[in-house]
Amino acid sequence: MENRIDKLVGARIAFRRKQLGLSLSDAASSIDIDPFTFKRFEAGTKRINARQLLTICEIFEAPPSYFILCDTDAETFRAIRISGGKSSD
Repeated sequence: MENRIDKLVGARIAFRRKQLGLSLSDAASSIDIDPFTFKRFEAGTKRINARQLLTICEIFEAPPSYFILCDTDAETFRAIRISGGKSSD
């Protein structure tokens, strides 16, 4: 079952992966899962567990807070994503 938080976390994972220039296959193999499952994490259709998230944090060089958003952070993230990664600050 999809939920809004899973979608937001997944979107942040996808955004960071692309920022780092990692392929879906490379990202998936780094946490010992298949690319299809990783894509489902990014789409928010499969919930990521804590161990997997912490491994992604390590590989993507980002703290857990980067992926776990509150509503205001989500709005900021959407605005940055829409603007092509450039902050308005």
